[in-house]
Amino acid sequence: MMGVGTLIIFISMILVAAVASSVLIATSSRYQQSALSTASSASAGVSTGLEALSVHGIGGLEDSNIDSFEVIVRARAGSDNVNLNTTLIILETSTKSQRMAYRGEPEADDSTLASSTAEFLAYYLQSSGEGSINHVGRSDLVKLKFNAPAEKVGEGKKVRIRVMPRFGSTLSLEFTTPDFIFEERIALWP
Repeated sequence: MMGVGTLIIFISMILVAAVASSVLIATSSRYQQSALSTASSASAGVSTGLEALSVHGIGGLEDSNIDSFEVIVRARAGSDNVNLNTTLIILETSTKSQRMAYRGEPEADDSTLASSTAEFLAYYLQSSGEGSINHVGRSDLVKLKFNAPAEKVGEGKKVRIRVMPRFGSTLSLEFTTPDFIFEERIALWP
């Protein structure tokens, strides 16, 4: 009799241990999936973004002020495509801050940007065909063009431009305009 009771207790302990181990395995599997998802999201958030190649100011012949800016960008190495529809550009001077949203690809001429200070346009200088429209892909080279604030940007002014995609890291550029602006197209950065 004693042996049968011991056998029942032993079998029940094995069953409890089996149930507990299956619960632990299921829980660890769920946490592993969650950790992988979080890691891939974090990796995409850190690696996704734009890299600036140059910044130019346009204007300067008539009044020594910059009327508009052109920023040449491409996707960073290892970056996912950057959606321009959800990207903001913020231009800051010592006296003014201007926030701009993506308007789209321009018409055949630049007149679509003539009066807006709240929008930017994208000109695809080189397109890989990998990305979809309104996205900056791995081999794309894109010129972002936008107007200066209503007060214009004059000589010797500190300027900060931030390109902020919804997903990914912000591109931040800081420079000072030249002390003498006497050309129509001025290289500002690098």
